[in-house]
Amino acid sequence: MRTEALSALARMRSSAVTDLAVRALGSKDYQLVRAAAIALQGSRQSDVIVGPLAAALKRMTAEGKDTSRDPRLAILARLKELAPADASGASPLATYVDDLRSYLADFDPTVASAAADVIGIVKGTRPDPNPTRRPPEQPTQDELRSLPSLAEISFDDGGVICIGLDAADAPVAAARFVKLAGAHYYDNLTFHRVVPLFVIQGGSPGANEYTGAARYLRDELGLARHTRGAVGLSTRGRDTGDGQIFFDLIDQPRLNYDYTVFARIVTPAQRAECGRGYEVMDGVLDGAKMLSITFVR
Repeated sequence: MRTEALSALARMRSSAVTDLAVRALGSKDYQLVRAAAIALQGSRQSDVIVGPLAAALKRMTAEGKDTSRDPRLAILARLKELAPADASGASPLATYVDDLRSYLADFDPTVASAAADVIGIVKGTRPDPNPTRRPPEQPTQDELRSLPSLAEISFDDGGVICIGLDAADAPVAAARFVKLAGAHYYDNLTFHRVVPLFVIQGGSPGANEYTGAARYLRDELGLARHTRGAVGLSTRGRDTGDGQIFFDLIDQPRLNYDYTVFARIVTPAQRAECGRGYEVMDGVLDGAKMLSITFVR
């Protein structure tokens, strides 16, 4: 709600938007921080907004989460707008250059490159980014060997969906799902996106597109198809799976080979204990809550 209100005020060019956006930059909600940075687009009040933008960037960077990419890039886009010299002949970011240089070695190459762009405007010469490469999260051999075959997702209305995990085509994604569920990551999270004849999507602590598990997961794009009942990893670009999942409500051929499929709904014909999985999926409404996920080995 705060995100939508802030975005609406920005579109209206309300005089209140700067103060509200600056306050929102202090939020822990990545979607709200991103919206706040975007709402400040075109603002020339550098004395008011540069400090809060820099502070939010520093705070989120210290958290070390891959999922901070989008809000951090939005902040750097605002800083880039403010980087040119003003009427005094100096850049409003002149005193922040040393801080900006620290992002040249950021763990996210896209953020490191964006920081180099900002410094290039302030100093007249763009430095070369040298990001700190860190390996993606990978399951251990024991985790891969002990993958369960079935997961039961229980909802707050009593519904249950059984899904069979695809350890052959998407073992890394299946293992990540099992690890997160075993740590109770999904407990009490909701399906925040319901698009009829398309997908239902959930698994975000912030119930939005921009908040998920801390680390991204690499795509596993095999031959699996997005047919009705397939379970995929939600992403916002290549290799950006953050723990959020979605169910295909009907066949979605346009998603084939772009989004990892790691599981499918299991029918009673395949397993007697699994009953109304498709009916439960079709009945999911915005805000439906997952109570727990249990596994059958």
